Amino acid sequence: MENSIVILGAGKAGYLHFNSYYKLYKSNVLNISKVIIIDPKGEPGIDLHNLFTKENISPKIYKSLELVEKDIERLDRSNTIIDLCLPSGVLSDEFLNWYDYGFRRFILEKPFVNLNNDDQLVSDRINNAKVIMMKNYLHSKVHHTVKDIINKFSLDPLVSVTNFSKDRRFDSSSGRAFSNSRTPSVFEIEIPHQIYLSEDLFGDTDNFLLVKSEDMLVGHEKIPNHGVGVVVGKHECGSISINYSNLQYHRVTRSLDIIFKDQFYLHAIYAPICDELSDVKAGVILSKASNVLEKHLFVGGDDNMLEMLKFAYLSQVHDDIYAFSTGADVIYSSDKMKEVIQKGCDVYQPDRVDNISDLDLLQRWVIDSFRNDFEPSSNSFISFIEDIKVEHFSNLLPAMALTNGELDTFSNVKFKRREIA
Repeated sequence: MENSIVILGAGKAGYLHFNSYYKLYKSNVLNISKVIIIDPKGEPGIDLHNLFTKENISPKIYKSLELVEKDIERLDRSNTIIDLCLPSGVLSDEFLNWYDYGFRRFILEKPFVNLNNDDQLVSDRINNAKVIMMKNYLHSKVHHTVKDIINKFSLDPLVSVTNFSKDRRFDSSSGRAFSNSRTPSVFEIEIPHQIYLSEDLFGDTDNFLLVKSEDMLVGHEKIPNHGVGVVVGKHECGSISINYSNLQYHRVTRSLDIIFKDQFYLHAIYAPICDELSDVKAGVILSKASNVLEKHLFVGGDDNMLEMLKFAYLSQVHDDIYAFSTGADVIYSSDKMKEVIQKGCDVYQPDRVDNISDLDLLQRWVIDSFRNDFEPSSNSFISFIEDIKVEHFSNLLPAMALTNGELDTFSNVKFKRREIA
């Protein structure tokens, strides 16, 4: 029996997921007729509508599970995959609702941030289900290459900076990812991706040294805590990560910069997940002082969303227990995000950074630069990163294309999995 997939939500996230499933259908991985979309509006968002028009297809958008089962058939509760493409503020409630309907296979778009229910209840339900959390950037060729380089050169990180920025003002003013009950903060859009990337490279976050946000301005409208955000964390390996996101930036940026001991420096660009930005090439550069030691350009693209959902779908089909998230995994990620949101919206910034005795001088300077000002136009560290980013990377593209380090597949991916409590 083939597994059906129910996408909950016909907005941008629903479009991104359906688009990947459609690519998997074209590759004969799944049957697209088994992909069902449910949205209370009963119609596709603009991105799904455009995709349907482009591909000359017309999938039906159902308003409820009841209408699906009236029109088609009763869905197999044990094998149907529920793909929750919903605003972060309603994910936990919807997970529990669909669990109570009898479904046991889930894909979660992001960590829960609005746990109105008991953590233990949610954890128990997850442990009794087959849940996969979306961490699509871990499935990118860029990220695997970064990890390979760190291991190859035995690099010791001091400071990392992720910068996931874009101009989201139109989407935000239109209410994308907003729920009826709450307005999402900047920490619920890109920063969850940035935190799991940092933790995959450097281990769990021991504590947050600085969390800040600023409002988004769209004309005369102000969206609180939604414009710019920064999260500075200290990891169990001793390094610090700065996760910076500006949702009113003039271009799309998905970058990682790592300063290591002994003058090693790594710069990586992750490919955006939208097809309309497919001309942004992904790549990785490692240098020591002024010498380039490694350079990889993925000229064939790096569709991490496709790889993530292929991994999720096949793991569900084949019951790969090591791919499933435990209750401890989900609660850990959710607790971290709730802490970030609370601190960032309350402006959490210790008076003094230099009283943390085990921080390197460079680490203290970076943190203080963000404490004082984190706008790209004036922040000294962001300016430093920007100076070497797009221009430097673009100049290296021809040479990188000749020494392409692209890998075809990453079938032996292993992720950290917390034990069931």
